[in-house]
Amino acid sequence: NVLNVYDESNLGLPILSPGELQESSSNSNDVADEFEAIASLQLALDMKLSGKRRKAIKLFQHAVALAPQHPDVLNHYGEFLEQIQNDIIRADEFYVKALTYEPNHEGALTNRQRTARVVEELDKRTLSRIDEKRDALSAIPENNAALIRAKKEAYFQHIYHTVGIEGNTMNLAQTRAIVETRTAVVGKSIDEHNEILGLDAAMKYINATLINRVGSITIKDLLEIHRRVLGHVDPIEGGHFRRTQQYRHKYYEYLQIANSGDVRPFVRFIAECTEQTLDLFLWATTEFSKQVPALSQESLMRDRDRTIILDDEGSGDFLDD
Repeated sequence: NVLNVYDESNLGLPILSPGELQESSSNSNDVADEFEAIASLQLALDMKLSGKRRKAIKLFQHAVALAPQHPDVLNHYGEFLEQIQNDIIRADEFYVKALTYEPNHEGALTNRQRTARVVEELDKRTLSRIDEKRDALSAIPENNAALIRAKKEAYFQHIYHTVGIEGNTMNLAQTRAIVETRTAVVGKSIDEHNEILGLDAAMKYINATLINRVGSITIKDLLEIHRRVLGHVDPIEGGHFRRTQQYRHKYYEYLQIANSGDVRPFVRFIAECTEQTLDLFLWATTEFSKQVPALSQESLMRDRDRTIILDDEGSGDFLDD
């Protein structure tokens, strides 16, 4: 008996490099995700017809997470947002996404033609409303006591929220004490103190040099700000370009959408932030000017009809007006 040994290259078996194997595995996962997304989409449509909105939206969101570039998934989710949740602006965003990945998608084209003018009008109303609030705020004299208090409070809040995004555990009162008195807070790390001091230095630099300067902001200006922000925490990295990537979910999500071709969500995000700031200043200078502005719009609206009553012992209880 003769044992015939064949060259493995002649057995008809493909020999793949590690890179090709990884790409093949990735493609298989993408196909599996797409099949699961389509299945979730079908279930979501069934739930939508059955009136089970909560289950439907979870299934739609699951399908979008699995196949964020599938035009059918994006289009049907947009229809759900428009028809069931009456969120025309977000629905229009999904129609535009679907057309970005498949420009001739009939359903998305039809839906986009229907929502385009409505969304454009809504955006114009929002921007007009912001312009009116800006003009109202500009009409308030600079020496208005309530406006001065609001600006000062906004300064502390800006530092508090900015360092809080990075994980700083100081509360607003502690942040304010550090900025005003430079007093250390017991139980807090040196880095947390330095983060607040660094941002305070950067804000003062902006207010002293850039706020009234005519012309564009240069790279040098940005590096000077960065040097002050990180100067106390990381003197070596302060004032230098970052060499590693950082992510901020909502901000970068809208930037990514803008890079895909639809810049409107990012503009709306900036407009929303601007309007919240204007609302805070207008509220502080018109209604309860003797009170400290709330930390957020939600708490502002929730607590505006409540009063703190102090008893003889000094304890406070909230009473509804």
